Amino acid sequence: MFRPAGSFIRPAVLAVLAALAMCTPFAVHSARADNWPQYGHDNSNSFVTAEAWLSSANVSSLQEQWTALAGQSSTCTPCVVGDTAYVSLLIGGIKAVSVVDGHQFWALSLRTTMYGSISYFNGKLFLGDMNCRAYCVNPHNGAILWQASYGDSTIDGFYGAPVIGNGKMYLGVANHTDDNPCSTGRLVAIDVADGSVAWTWYAVT
Repeated sequence: MFRPAGSFIRPAVLAVLAALAMCTPFAVHSARADNWPQYGHDNSNSFVTAEAWLSSANVSSLQEQWTALAGQSSTCTPCVVGDTAYVSLLIGGIKAVSVVDGHQFWALSLRTTMYGSISYFNGKLFLGDMNCRAYCVNPHNGAILWQASYGDSTIDGFYGAPVIGNGKMYLGVANHTDDNPCSTGRLVAIDVADGSVAWTWYAVT
């Protein structure tokens, strides 16, 4: 099943799991389902949706609706918008699948390492990788709209999911070298329109 970042889904097991349904058809609930556009649902990391059909009284009756294989590991939680779930894969890529039956709409290979989840904002997908690159992707076909580097790929990386607000994507930079050499920890604010850097805040000066 999907697990929070830091908890691996083993290779070739699954990256998109089971839509769960009540005794009535899943389509009835998916039609009124709340979107899950980013890790934690929102910028407050509330992990709360507006859905009302699921409660402590009926959760025990949930049943697995479908399972879709990813072919590799994932550490993300899915980004769900409308009828589509978007999943980032550990060995670089994105898959878009139907929340109704699990069939794949499209896949994008990025040939990089990704730990963070995907964020959806204003009709686009945003994510960062462990080479300190950020991407803006078309959610309908997987086309890359822009991509850019924000550090030294041999040292710097983005571990977390993007947080988006005020037209900016915020990503934290940390090293992926066990501090040898050590990267300068920082927060980068990136313009979602074109990928340009609005500002950078350094944790250590």
